[in-house]
Amino acid sequence: MRATPCSVADIIAGDILWAATKSLVSAIFVMAVTGAFGLLPSPMAIALVPLAFVIGIMFGCFGMVVTGRAPSYDFFSYYFTLGISFMFLFSGVFFPLEILPAPAQAVAWLLPLTHAVQICRALAGGTASIALLGHLAWILVVTAGAFVVAERLVRRRLLV
Repeated sequence: MRATPCSVADIIAGDILWAATKSLVSAIFVMAVTGAFGLLPSPMAIALVPLAFVIGIMFGCFGMVVTGRAPSYDFFSYYFTLGISFMFLFSGVFFPLEILPAPAQAVAWLLPLTHAVQICRALAGGTASIALLGHLAWILVVTAGAFVVAERLVRRRLLV
């Protein structure tokens, strides 16, 4: 790909968009199954589909950052164990953030997955409000930052 007229940013963006597309397709299938069983109480849940694309872009950017830093394939287990697992444990996926101690809650609110969980729960439950735009803004800021870092790391890796 690097031998083509594409820039490094184009290559990275393509890979990230592919990750987001996989996220989108997965969300569509999950929505179809949960909808078929009547487990979506709100029509606002349809907004979870484009949100899945945005979240897929975010995690695609994170994946490209790790790809730019990985000296070998084994390095990716650190990413999943220390990064993704940590986010899942402290983002309110499994239990409410309110039961965490105050310092852990402060860290949890910095994690982008916490904001994604807040938006998903509100949309699925039909309790969406204007406050969700703040959560979405944080996701977009973190995603943009991760893209810039990923582009620089991958560029350095490809040109060395």
